[in-house]
Amino acid sequence: MPAATLLDAILDANRRRADGDASACADLAPGAVPFVVSCMDPRLNGRLLPALGLEGVEVPQAKFAGATVRPGDDAAARSVLAAAIFNLATEVIVVGHADCRMGKFSSSSVRDGMARLGVRPEALGGREPAEWLGTFSSGRSSVVASVEALRAHPAVPAGVPVHGLLFRLEDGRAEVVVRGYGAPVPAASAAAPSPGAYASAGPVFRPGPVTLDSIPTPTFGGPGPAGPFLAPGSVDLGASAPPPPLLGPAPSGFGPTPHPVADRPPAYAAPPPPLPTPPSAPSRKPAKGETPFDRAHRTLDRLRRDKGP
Repeated sequence: MPAATLLDAILDANRRRADGDASACADLAPGAVPFVVSCMDPRLNGRLLPALGLEGVEVPQAKFAGATVRPGDDAAARSVLAAAIFNLATEVIVVGHADCRMGKFSSSSVRDGMARLGVRPEALGGREPAEWLGTFSSGRSSVVASVEALRAHPAVPAGVPVHGLLFRLEDGRAEVVVRGYGAPVPAASAAAPSPGAYASAGPVFRPGPVTLDSIPTPTFGGPGPAGPFLAPGSVDLGASAPPPPLLGPAPSGFGPTPHPVADRPPAYAAPPPPLPTPPSAPSRKPAKGETPFDRAHRTLDRLRRDKGP
């Protein structure tokens, strides 16, 4: 039986993995796709996703130093929005980890490193180097701050849950720092239309467990098909809309009207008959004792006779 939520399924698989079940996988509901934001630490490569029970799952990912997302971070918000649009990601999981090197650098060590690499302080726009780089003193508080920064960004869909985990390298266990279900809508999204306003534009996502039984077919050239507002706890996209007709008048702004089928070349044409094979010249056995030099002279004499005076 699938877990109650996507996050619960991942946590259950992580617990079983840490307890020794190397084959444990997250029992994700159909259509549930997590988007994982993690640290770029190479020690996580090939280890984090299997530990979360996501081995073999096509999971979109973004990696930042320390898994740190700061307020107004367009790069992180762009990745979340792209994952939601192109990968159909339904939830975001920010995964920090213990023993992160970004939590061990002081301001002086950052300045020394910049000087060694030839980066002048003016390149940071007057900001303190350690703050600009995103170092932190607590991995837990960094995860909380990153989750809040994503929630507050206007480009991150308000209905996509954003969770925060802290991963331990020594034993592979993940601890919940932020559970994103039922989180308050950020102030930037407070002016969002009411549920009824979405009735003509299609379904709207809200925090909660997600089950996508079918993917709707978009309708081009006009508003989307009417759909119910989806309350927290479940998502049902219903039957997909039929694709637009191939012929007939094109929607406004999409170019000229297609030609009727009669004016189009047939989709299949019979291949042309093969060309006749030219008759091969009769072969002649070389005379006894004839050398290749003699045969070449004989061939030249025949060509001169064929050409004529």
